[in-house]
Amino acid sequence: MIDEIPDQSLDFPYIDGDHTLRGITVDLMQVLPKIKDGGLIGGDDFVNKPWQHGAAYEPTLVCPFAVYFAEAMGLPFVALPHKQFLI
Repeated sequence: MIDEIPDQSLDFPYIDGDHTLRGITVDLMQVLPKIKDGGLIGGDDFVNKPWQHGAAYEPTLVCPFAVYFAEAMGLPFVALPHKQFLI
């Protein structure tokens, strides 16, 4: 679906997808070109416990990847209450 969205057309996409390292990496890399200047990226499951869903599932790595991604792209990062984040 992301390929159908024009670049620089979104003000505020919210990511609540696959919480694995692969998932958050793909989500952030694909959504960044879609953001208008001054836009924000929001997201969920920003937790510092990788086994959020238990050992039967892959680790949740939204934290720290979202922080590292924002730093690498030169973008501000804000951790919010309720396991949310903004870039």
